[in-house]
Amino acid sequence: MHFLARSMKDMVIEYIFGCGLCNVFSLLVLGFFTVIYYWCKGNPFIGVQQPPISLNELEKKRLLRTTFQEKKIPENVDVIIIGSGASGLVCAGCLSRMGKKVLVLEQHDRAGGSTHTFEMEGFEFDVGVHYVGNMADGDMDHMLFDVLSDGQLGWDKLDSKFDSVVLNDKEHSMILFGNGEEKKYTKSLLKYFPKEEDAIKKFDTLLKDSSKSVVAYVLMKVLPKFVTKFLLRTGILYALFPQYQKLTETNVKDVLNELTDDETLKFVFGYAFGDYGTYPSKAPFLMHGMLMDYFRNGAYYPRGGSTSLAKNMIPGIRRGGGNVLVNANVERILTDDEGKVYGVSVKRHSNSVIVKAPIVVSSIGIFNTFQNLLPPRVSEQYDVQMSDLDTGLSCFQTFLGLKGETKELELRKRNYWIVNNLDAESAMKKYMTLTAEDAASAPIPLVFVSFPSAKDSCWRERYPGKSVCTAVTFVNWKWFENWENLSAASTKDHVYSAVKKGIQEQVVNVVLKNFPQLADKIEFVESGTPLSHKHYLGTPKGEIYGIDHTMKRFQPELATRLLPTTSIPGLYLTGQDIFTCGVSGAAVSGIITSGAIQGRNHFLDLYAAMLLKVCRRFWVRIAGKAQ
Repeated sequence: MHFLARSMKDMVIEYIFGCGLCNVFSLLVLGFFTVIYYWCKGNPFIGVQQPPISLNELEKKRLLRTTFQEKKIPENVDVIIIGSGASGLVCAGCLSRMGKKVLVLEQHDRAGGSTHTFEMEGFEFDVGVHYVGNMADGDMDHMLFDVLSDGQLGWDKLDSKFDSVVLNDKEHSMILFGNGEEKKYTKSLLKYFPKEEDAIKKFDTLLKDSSKSVVAYVLMKVLPKFVTKFLLRTGILYALFPQYQKLTETNVKDVLNELTDDETLKFVFGYAFGDYGTYPSKAPFLMHGMLMDYFRNGAYYPRGGSTSLAKNMIPGIRRGGGNVLVNANVERILTDDEGKVYGVSVKRHSNSVIVKAPIVVSSIGIFNTFQNLLPPRVSEQYDVQMSDLDTGLSCFQTFLGLKGETKELELRKRNYWIVNNLDAESAMKKYMTLTAEDAASAPIPLVFVSFPSAKDSCWRERYPGKSVCTAVTFVNWKWFENWENLSAASTKDHVYSAVKKGIQEQVVNVVLKNFPQLADKIEFVESGTPLSHKHYLGTPKGEIYGIDHTMKRFQPELATRLLPTTSIPGLYLTGQDIFTCGVSGAAVSGIITSGAIQGRNHFLDLYAAMLLKVCRRFWVRIAGKAQ
């Protein structure tokens, strides 16, 4: 589950059209800046395409597990990046292509962050990538990953109705709704809700408004602070993006209540709050709208599984003289007497290894960075108070290994959002008030179910005769916090095990109720509690989306302070916390941070690369016709 920011190219073009400013002057201005950035030296997305490093799958897997050792630290490191998730690797990839020697340090035993996979009992499971958008050839995100992976990263398209809402009442009725291709989306809704045409059209308009308005949020992240302040004080930003203020000051729940009285339609409109992990009554409609609108043109899954992202981006980082090292537990960010960053301290067994660099980028979240890695005298300089921020909902994942292949098991390339109450927020809040022991035997109000093996076109080559299922829900962190500071062995006492097993059984019950054909096909079951997320991914309370996606987070007062730059010289931030959640949200933060370090706007760099690609195709066609 994750947010994906829409193609900036599409957003800018739609904004120009939507505001009635589509004239020759507007296009000339856009073209002028594009050409300027194309000819400027240093665009990391344009130049001689590097040939991919020839590695077989075994060698690529070894890249993911290169253990931290002093001898593997490159000489004269320019930038250290803490964390090897999508944001850290994208940032490192961009910097490497601009001549920087980058060292990425990962505390887990494999690289990838939330995009990593793990194997148990002969099955492979992903932990954080269920679907992404904007990956059609020519889209911005596709261009970004294509460049950083030397063209090695492929994407498989999911079913056109890739998200299905399953409404389970006491009689177990099942109704499917799909959010898919743009022209079919409203038609699909009208088929089920013929009397709600007005509400559906208004909702569709709000999605488009959100997609246009998110450009304002991006500008707050990439423009110099004094420019942003000027645009806000003069009202120019709101004049350019007139819907932004309303969309960030109105929550999802209120918007849906205004649109319709039909409770089923409300849930179909709002089901995807699980993709950003914030209750509809707290989340701004901007977040929800841009997420839903982004998925209009379909969803994709990384070919070869989610670990393909790291496997195919690390070679480019190493080619630039850098490295990605795991089992590298950064215990401190080092600062001198003047508060300037000069490196990190890595805990290695009973010793500490000092690694020096003039720039350190933290991709592990604001809470971890300022509460755990910096001394108070330094962290106090940061202009965001931790009390202004909340963590998102904690996560519980269940992984099922299945005997049989996709066709045999009748699996689809889609996700299922399964609820037992149309008011999912109220049901979840009530569920959260239970004790841990009661929760272990209580029905779960919301479960997300998907089959990664069905989405990956080369799964069968790797795991013939097998399939996997991933099921995700939200739980209360307080149910597990008593075991937070105990060792892995100690956490397996009878109470912890009973709570974990009980919730797991409830999740499996939901899966089998909706997919009864799997009843005798389950060969393996394992679950990850919030403590698992904290241990492997370093999240403070086992959340999967960083700081909570509340209305306050998107309003200018806080949005203009959650930036890649900090008041601490040499320290930069990247990751979900400075932009928004999900693979594409993290990737966008990666290019924003790389651009901040280099003093460039990587969005314009990407536009230039996309324009160049279009021009090349145009000339190929012309040349072909001439022949």
